[in-house]
Amino acid sequence: MRTKDGRELANALNIIFVELPKAKGLEDSLETNTALENWAIFLKDADNPKKADVIRKLTDKEAGLMNAQKSLSSISANRDLWIAQYHQELHERDRISGLEAAHNNGVRDGKIQSAKNALSMGLSPAQVSKITGLSEEEIRKLQ
Repeated sequence: MRTKDGRELANALNIIFVELPKAKGLEDSLETNTALENWAIFLKDADNPKKADVIRKLTDKEAGLMNAQKSLSSISANRDLWIAQYHQELHERDRISGLEAAHNNGVRDGKIQSAKNALSMGLSPAQVSKITGLSEEEIRKLQ
């Protein structure tokens, strides 16, 4: 995170959680809302035809919301593009899940190999359990 003049404030990512259902009644105060409140309105109601006037006022007022609306309109208007985007997101989630599973399997395989090595050096299952984090029952099965 940096200041407007480029100085680093923190080497961390700030995550803000916004409970959209709680963003009620903010449409009446668009001019005095914070940017976050206006984004909450947009995220909550951008696809609601009954709120089109409110969304138009927001997007006219703030360039970031205008860009978000253009992207949303572009994707929503083209069903094929929407479906392609959806499949791309599914593919990415599957890829990440696969990587996490492979990592977890690799970690487990490493623990098992370490346990076998420790057992071959004469350590007890209780000692091996403390070293590897595997249960004593799992370690006994390796003997």
